Amino acid sequence: MLNNSEDQITALNNLEAFLHSKSNLMIITGKAGTGKTTLVRQIQEKAYENNWKTISLGVWGRSVSSIIQLTGIPSLTIAKYNQIFEDLKKENYQFKSFEEWYKSNYSIRFKSAPQRIIDGIKNVFDFRDEIQNKLLVIDEASTLEFKTLDEAFKNTGNNTKVVLIGDSCQLRAKNNPDSNLLDSSYWKQKENESNFQLFSVSTNLETSHRVSEGPLFELAEKLRLLTNTNLEGDESRQIIIDSVNTEEVIAVGKNLSLKIFEKVKEIKEAIFIAGKGEVDDINKSLREIYLSRFSGNQNKNFQTIEENEIIRSRCNGVFDAFMTGDEFIINKIHSRSDKFIFADVTCITRNKEFSKNIFVAFYQTLKNLFDSNQNLQSTVAIFTEPYLFDSEEIYWKHLKIQMHKAWESLVQKDIEFNLNKVDEVIGTTYGYAVTIEHAQGGEWDTVALSLGVDGKIDIPRYWYTAVSRAKKLLYVLPS
Repeated sequence: MLNNSEDQITALNNLEAFLHSKSNLMIITGKAGTGKTTLVRQIQEKAYENNWKTISLGVWGRSVSSIIQLTGIPSLTIAKYNQIFEDLKKENYQFKSFEEWYKSNYSIRFKSAPQRIIDGIKNVFDFRDEIQNKLLVIDEASTLEFKTLDEAFKNTGNNTKVVLIGDSCQLRAKNNPDSNLLDSSYWKQKENESNFQLFSVSTNLETSHRVSEGPLFELAEKLRLLTNTNLEGDESRQIIIDSVNTEEVIAVGKNLSLKIFEKVKEIKEAIFIAGKGEVDDINKSLREIYLSRFSGNQNKNFQTIEENEIIRSRCNGVFDAFMTGDEFIINKIHSRSDKFIFADVTCITRNKEFSKNIFVAFYQTLKNLFDSNQNLQSTVAIFTEPYLFDSEEIYWKHLKIQMHKAWESLVQKDIEFNLNKVDEVIGTTYGYAVTIEHAQGGEWDTVALSLGVDGKIDIPRYWYTAVSRAKKLLYVLPS
């Protein structure tokens, strides 16, 4: 079982004081590996004990996936949360309240779970519907914009408080990189012009649940110190190079890095982080290596998507059952059409053990749900058009619109596979290499990092965020 650190216990005590205070905003910060996301579950429990129900949100899809996978708590992006309230204003919208959408979405996501589990989940939520106090818990809030937060706060209504969780040293909001909602001084400046009153007690998680010594840990600490400076990224990259050793931070060339990844037993525990101009080529190279290993045929010509493939969702699914950043292994391909591949997939999880508490039966049920491969399987329609482009960046801005149109235009008589068996429709990319924006919020045992400069984000925050994704080994590719 996971034992709380002293600072996690302090954070929960501070939360209780916050819930009984006049303040409506609390900030919990901490570096990678200090258990910020796993604390969300205990925040929910502490809130419930004090007559508050919790709505867990992520700033983007990967943070949502991390909350769900690490805690078993239903979650969604804050953008989707705000969109639901916009949709509720429409006369013909199928749901009458956010709570109704919430329960329906969670049931779809775990469609294959036994009915008693679904009933148990609904019973817990129905019971909590009677609680009027609402606590928004928002993870990876370093990338959150004030406008989005303010909209969510107003949508939730009266008796609402907010907890922001994140690492203030990681990447900030793309459209407003100079603002940091995890910085108390930001809120002091907004004291007389916003709806928020900041809780006065500062809460920072410092105890690492990873190894808190050694070359990799020391490298992350050095980079973290630079994140609040105005330095360019060249000094950060030099620190990474100077930290190379033969233990945890290892310098390699591109060809050697690919050979190293070829020998990784658990593909889902390794990731290659590179710039936008490199990701496509590295994805293709790693894909060929892994699929050749699975098929035992080095000369096979692979189709667009194959069984045993790892893919990553690049937008929310058509039915919102899966989110941006969800990762899948393709178990079986049933059928192929012009624009879709119909397949059984398994969602890749990163489970943690939960500590015992008054909700142990409920949460142990959820843990068992995640531990069972059978319950993690879904039948999906994978939109294939993005794979036809040489550069994925051309397509992603319009991906969901095009995917919706293609799905709605399907006619059953033209498709061999029974469309009624499809749980979700997803737009994906290969999941072997990513940019740091799409890696933030994740963690892997083995990370390869290209030091090629990625234009406008060549700053210390970029390199700190990238390095802190690695739990055990970091392979560095000098530019």
